[in-house]
Amino acid sequence: LLLSGILFLGLNSNYGVSLWLPQMIQRLSHYDVSTVSLVAAIPSFVALPLMLLTGWHSDRTGERIWHTAIPRFLSAAALLVCFFSLGSTWISVLMLSLATIGFYCAHPGFWPLPNMFLGRAAAAASIGLINSFGSLGGFLGPSVLGLLSDRSGGFGSGLLYLSACSFASGLLVLLVRGALAKRTTHGNPSDHGESVTTAAPTQ
Repeated sequence: LLLSGILFLGLNSNYGVSLWLPQMIQRLSHYDVSTVSLVAAIPSFVALPLMLLTGWHSDRTGERIWHTAIPRFLSAAALLVCFFSLGSTWISVLMLSLATIGFYCAHPGFWPLPNMFLGRAAAAASIGLINSFGSLGGFLGPSVLGLLSDRSGGFGSGLLYLSACSFASGLLVLLVRGALAKRTTHGNPSDHGESVTTAAPTQ
């Protein structure tokens, strides 16, 4: 459930920005459709190589928690700065690009966590739940952003909501860190999907 909450909050921000990005850029810049399409591609174009680099570094070091939490916090900070810079098209595009980098760079560190936290056997059954519940955020985030935009006439309040979701997602990742530490201290081989045998007592 904790991992589901992390993904749910993260995808609120991820899909909220990605689905509304062209409309945001059009309102901020008043560019024509072709230019908006090109500018809207910048965040994903920049995020792709950095996502691959983050995944490579996470695999090489074996560290998952901070490789997931730091990108979430980066996204939250970028969206907050974007809220205060809506009057500047290119500062807003830069901040949205940083937010997008955070969204995608969080995934390589996140998806190994079910195996670490639950063990192989439990993770196999739980990843479906994590993904299904988490994907609801992909519906809620764009919906809330659209609703707030309609009511306020701008994207400011929606950006604050998405920033809060991303920040909360990062905080939940740190809770996983504590749970992992406790599980390592008090765990047993079955936590990692291994069978446990009971030996006869020796005299």
